[in-house]
Amino acid sequence: MKTKNKRRTIGRGLFVMLFSICSSIAFGQTQLRYQYEAGSSAQQQFVQQSDVSVAVADQKITSSLSHTIRWRVNVSDVSDESSAAISRTIEGVKIAISAPGLQSVEYDTDSAESEEASQLLDSIKAMVGLEVKYDSDAIGRITNLAVDKSALDKISSSIVNGAAVVNESSLTKMVKGATIVLPTKPVQQGDSWKQVFAFDTTALPASMALEFTYKGNTERDGKQLEVLEIKPRLTIQNDGKTARGKVSIRKQQGQGTLLFDNYKGSIHELSFETVVETEAVIGQNTVAQTVSTKVTLSNSRPE
Repeated sequence: MKTKNKRRTIGRGLFVMLFSICSSIAFGQTQLRYQYEAGSSAQQQFVQQSDVSVAVADQKITSSLSHTIRWRVNVSDVSDESSAAISRTIEGVKIAISAPGLQSVEYDTDSAESEEASQLLDSIKAMVGLEVKYDSDAIGRITNLAVDKSALDKISSSIVNGAAVVNESSLTKMVKGATIVLPTKPVQQGDSWKQVFAFDTTALPASMALEFTYKGNTERDGKQLEVLEIKPRLTIQNDGKTARGKVSIRKQQGQGTLLFDNYKGSIHELSFETVVETEAVIGQNTVAQTVSTKVTLSNSRPE
């Protein structure tokens, strides 16, 4: 009798599983999931390029800033629940700054040192080797995040404009910002979801919401990739109130694409661009600013 009940239970379980799979196929649904392999290692590169135009009265000032962070992502262990123990180590940093009245600065930790970047060298070089450890499940939710305190202390001693270049809070947001959380349920064309990223800035607290819409799949370089359309939207916190005045967003637009390799279970490439026009009222002056930003995130093949 017990054997019959056991067979019925197994049979029902298989039926539910097959029904779920067939339903997903019938309705054109796709289950997006990260896949982890213990002992695997991959490189990830994050690049952000910003061009800023500030208009005060009849004057217009332009500047640009770009930074690149090269990560090494190692998977040390994978549990039965598809949760992985992961470490991220910064292998290299590159910056380029151009602004009126300042000599252009460009520095890459993989290259020879330059005199122009001497004031920034200590803080940038200290970032190399910084390690962050955390657990991540199959949809990218991060838990148990821990920062390398000894390396962080070296960076915290570097001061720019009265604030640490990198602190534990900003580094935590940086790591979470490099991980896209996937939907818990299968998706079909037209399904959308959002993920919000907070900026750790004392001058102007803000957040960026990325709305993802599943658009189906495409083929690139011989790979079948899932296409997610990205619509970014910036929000200024505290009603735009700052120590010096009030900032408001007059206009913004943005778009991008995320290509997800569902076979490998990893992001193939992410790229989006935004143009944000803001207006700041500081005392009796009104300052108009336009910031054009391009962000890319790419992965190399696991080794």
